[in-house]
Amino acid sequence: MAGKKTGNTTTKTAAKPAAQQKPETKPATPQRPAPMKDAGPKLTDITSAYLKKKELYDRQHETLTKRIESSRSNIERIQATMTKAELQLSQLSAPSVKDDLVEPLAKELLKLLPGCAGYEVIGPVGVQQAITISFAAKGATDEQRLSGENCRSVTFITKTESGGIGVRDYSKSLDQYKPGSIGYASGLNHPVLPVPEDATVKWLLDWVK
Repeated sequence: MAGKKTGNTTTKTAAKPAAQQKPETKPATPQRPAPMKDAGPKLTDITSAYLKKKELYDRQHETLTKRIESSRSNIERIQATMTKAELQLSQLSAPSVKDDLVEPLAKELLKLLPGCAGYEVIGPVGVQQAITISFAAKGATDEQRLSGENCRSVTFITKTESGGIGVRDYSKSLDQYKPGSIGYASGLNHPVLPVPEDATVKWLLDWVK
């Protein structure tokens, strides 16, 4: 005990007790449960199986996506080609049998007919797509130029079974079609002579009657 002196008297005081320390506590360590017998497949086995399926899916997904993108590019390219071809097709002009075949023949034949001054191309008409060239005699009036002795003509058949052209022979009659029938009106009673591939304009001249 400590003393404190006051005059002739000394007063003693009691010593303070030392502070009491609390015992240190540590967190409890969880105890790992003991493995159970026959507890089923391990989690790692299930995870591994999932990852394999995921890897396969990702690989297939990437392959198919690339294939689709490539096909889409091909489709777009083909579509562009088709659009261009369709436009070009719509702008095509088919050759005319009348303008590009018979008309040039008429001009060449006229050169070999000194007694004629002009011509007129009529057709195509009928099931055989017949086109007739009528040559007018010199000096004939407009009323006379395509009739009687003032007119000479030849008829070309442009639709034949062989695909070529033919000349209608009016000197013969098959009498197969009655008047008023489509065959009669189309001139089918008269035979058609195929024009040889090596025929010349002079060969055609013999058929201008």
